[in-house]
Amino acid sequence: TLVRNGTVEEINFYISSCPSNERAGNTTRDIACTLTSTPGSSSAHILNKKKGDILIKIDRSKPVIIICHDYLSWRNQMLLSGLAVKLVDTLQSCHAIRFDFGGNGHSSGEWRLTNVDGLFNDLERVVTFVRETLRCDICCIAGHSMGAMPVLRHAWEQTQQHHQQQQKDEKIKKDPAEENGIDERETLSTTTNTTGKKMNVPCYVNLAGRCYQSPNGHYIDSLSQSKRDELLQHKKFELQSQGQRRRVVTEQDIKERDQYDSSFVKNIHDSVSVLTIHGDADTVVDVTNAKKFDEFIPNHKLCIIQNADHNFNGLKYMDNIVDAVGLFLHKNAGV
Repeated sequence: TLVRNGTVEEINFYISSCPSNERAGNTTRDIACTLTSTPGSSSAHILNKKKGDILIKIDRSKPVIIICHDYLSWRNQMLLSGLAVKLVDTLQSCHAIRFDFGGNGHSSGEWRLTNVDGLFNDLERVVTFVRETLRCDICCIAGHSMGAMPVLRHAWEQTQQHHQQQQKDEKIKKDPAEENGIDERETLSTTTNTTGKKMNVPCYVNLAGRCYQSPNGHYIDSLSQSKRDELLQHKKFELQSQGQRRRVVTEQDIKERDQYDSSFVKNIHDSVSVLTIHGDADTVVDVTNAKKFDEFIPNHKLCIIQNADHNFNGLKYMDNIVDAVGLFLHKNAGV
């Protein structure tokens, strides 16, 4: 456990993911997580690989912000680790949890270029952990660059669940006996936002995410000629690896990425609030992507940071990001 500023502490642990359809097979994977929090009086059991099952103290009256990392990155990248500590320390009204997607950082599993379903499944597992193990509400889910893909999908999926819940509520009004068939988990961890409607997660933050429009083809265009030749000859190529983890890109991976389309964000319910923060000096994902999200998402706030690059220059613009997120959460989640 690392103590920061005397009031904020961090603890590393693992949670087990549900099996997903991966090339590596349907095996349960370990998701590496870091919880940044202010200690409280309630207890929760979590798994630390070195210490086994350990007991932590957490203030369950405070909600959690979940943070997702970028492509070829991990949870302790400077931007994300700094953001987690700064948010918890500054707001004093929330906890933060960040994690490594499967095949990245300290999480097990096979790395894949896109793996949209795998990313979403990992996020869902962390959401379940926060609600069922920590027993905290979730006020916000944030994602940087590629990490925004499962984050925005979660906002959309929640919209579909919301519509289904409304239909069930209508059935109950007509026939109260229907209430016995409703899973009580569906009524947990809801937060009322400024519209008066309820959503399990009221706020989402998109940090320099790409607005994909299929077919896009931008990934193949970004490859060097040698990588293109390797792909043509072997149907795959290997990216520079870290440690013993291999990062192999296949034709199927590229096809999945090229077919990915972000237009579903147009159907995110307007009772869900989305904040996009983007630097106007981003040369990896142009700031025009942020403007597309502003056009597409019904309830959207756009914040453009002058002179910031794709990683927001490390910690240089951290105060700008925390100020924007803090105001956004205060207005839309009461944090």
